[in-house]
Amino acid sequence: MHAGGVSSHPIEDQPESPVELVQTLLSFLRRRLGLDVAVLSSFDDGMEVVEIADGGIDDRCISPGLRWVLADSYCVRVIDGRLPAVIPDAA
Repeated sequence: MHAGGVSSHPIEDQPESPVELVQTLLSFLRRRLGLDVAVLSSFDDGMEVVEIADGGIDDRCISPGLRWVLADSYCVRVIDGRLPAVIPDAA
């Protein structure tokens, strides 16, 4: 064990990369909040770009790399206050 009681042995199901860690956290939060889909996206040159998605992705055609105009997105409306941070029913 290291100082502070932390084991030097890796946990078997520990994510191997930062992307896997974020995917695991996004999945946990989606389930915890009772959402069908959770998305982590970035903004690039007036576009929203899906970085990581979790949930009923195939049914909604949401996958990493998908892009759309930022002005038309839920995210820009959340940021400017027109929508709440969590949208329980986006249908």
